[in-house]
Amino acid sequence: MLFCTIFSPPFSPSLTSIADNFIDDGSQVVLPDDQAFWDDLIANKSATGMFMYEQDWLDREFDELQSLGTSATLGGRWMQQMNDGCVKSNVTIQMCMSHVRHIMASTAMPAVTNARASGDYHPGNGQWYTGKSAILAHAVGIAPSKDNYWSTAVQNATHYGPGTSEPRSRLQAAVISLTTGPVAPSDAIGASDVALIMMSCDASGRLLQPDRPLTDMDATIAAQAFGKGPGNGHVMSTQTVLRTPGQADATVSTVLAVNNAPWNVSVSELYAPGTAAPAQLAVVEQSAGCDGVAVLSGAGGVLQVPESGDQDFKVYTISPVLPGGAGFALLGELDKWAAVSNQRFSELTPAADSVSVSISGAAGELVTVSWFDSNTSKCVEVRCKLDSSGNAVMKAAATGASCS
Repeated sequence: MLFCTIFSPPFSPSLTSIADNFIDDGSQVVLPDDQAFWDDLIANKSATGMFMYEQDWLDREFDELQSLGTSATLGGRWMQQMNDGCVKSNVTIQMCMSHVRHIMASTAMPAVTNARASGDYHPGNGQWYTGKSAILAHAVGIAPSKDNYWSTAVQNATHYGPGTSEPRSRLQAAVISLTTGPVAPSDAIGASDVALIMMSCDASGRLLQPDRPLTDMDATIAAQAFGKGPGNGHVMSTQTVLRTPGQADATVSTVLAVNNAPWNVSVSELYAPGTAAPAQLAVVEQSAGCDGVAVLSGAGGVLQVPESGDQDFKVYTISPVLPGGAGFALLGELDKWAAVSNQRFSELTPAADSVSVSISGAAGELVTVSWFDSNTSKCVEVRCKLDSSGNAVMKAAATGASCS
């Protein structure tokens, strides 16, 4: 992965010689006002493998360059030139250190695919939380990006110095995986927790993510506004919608609770207003595994979330029991943060006495899939080896589950 970033401060005065149309008004930063500059910069870097351009220091540019504060058109022109240069070279843009005005401007910039929704990462700091900033990013059609993370606690051979530690590697990995943005472990060479990193992707490295980013639930925001809610913690949710031929699409929810006081999640909150919840849902907390499945009613059902911290945070998968699918619910891969994703599963097809789903991934990959059988109240795990093209079909029925 290659990124190119222009850092604004500080620039040498000699930089103005790069192009005729650089704006230098005596501020601490300068600004290119030249489409040819962007066309050449992005074309040259993409020729060596760059596929995403990160524009960093957006806040510093707009806060410090006097010309951007006195012109009604310069800022928009600069960002449009940036976009057009990237579009010409088929390069995407990540916005970084942005103001709300930049996020709004992205609606006219098709090259922008994501924007930083967190502060800079330093091992041990608390920048993992993106539950509210992700709401704005998702509303304008871009992915929120949490900055990188260490997958192991202590890595002495780094510029941070000896003794620097990351006590929340699992939480960092969970949140970054559920943002729908880039996932970027930043470990020193030889210091990675491979198993933890692989909870974000399949064996080929393809990310397994929900359909929308993890965000604070509306009820917790409303409660906190009046001094209530889950304490100072967060109860967040996201969804994956699987197309189900002949039936309503199957919505599988993920709920993550961290640093929270006890909190009740109403099943109805997991569905859009006016959308009825299924009659029954199966719920499993990741650390409990396949043996810890419970059943929730779609009508007035409540998920009781216990108190948690940042080490014993809870990740729940909540999946509908399919009508006409022999009473099964797809729980997916309980060893992934997004147990059910459209990158992994498709064609969830109920029949009178069974249900099947297509699985994709790396050639020869071993995939363990869990199902809940509401007839027996048992969880069934099936291990499936994908074929040479990275595909398989799994079927669950009263007689058992199989893979072909």
